[in-house]
Amino acid sequence: MTMPARRTAIAVATAILTLTALPACSSSATASGPPAAPASTPSGEASRAPVPGDGGGAGLTSEAICAALPAAEAKQLSGLDITTAVPAASGSDQAGCGYSSDDSSVQVQVQVFSNDTVQSTWALISQVPSNVSVPGLGDKAVYDGDGTLYAQKGGELLQVNGVATQAQAVALAGAVMSRL
Repeated sequence: MTMPARRTAIAVATAILTLTALPACSSSATASGPPAAPASTPSGEASRAPVPGDGGGAGLTSEAICAALPAAEAKQLSGLDITTAVPAASGSDQAGCGYSSDDSSVQVQVQVFSNDTVQSTWALISQVPSNVSVPGLGDKAVYDGDGTLYAQKGGELLQVNGVATQAQAVALAGAVMSRL
């Protein structure tokens, strides 16, 4: 597969995941914009919320993703200058946490999707020949070489992007997946 075809396949997979979550996100928006995200401490400690897959029935929450991987731990695992963890907009089938440095030179996203499109999205991702299989992470995982890792565990798909190396992505994904 050529580089443009690879990027197209990844863009399609990301679009599928994003579009399935838009109705849940837009229903809570107001005329002045989306609701404000809960505050995060500089260490990234968010209030403890049910983590996806914990059996609590509360579903995915962005606060749970940030709580599962606080900023201080993300910094330690990745070696990046991460100082804050901020919950992203979430819906019934997606949650995420954004990690950044004080000067915004570091921007890392960890997202977890849990919906009917996880299987079809994985099918698209796994067809990209340049993706490298990552053994021992979830049920199956691949790294795309451009700073994005995809890992599936049960009916959930975790995506880490914005990192420079596979080792950084695996470290962050492993921490979150071990808590799912």
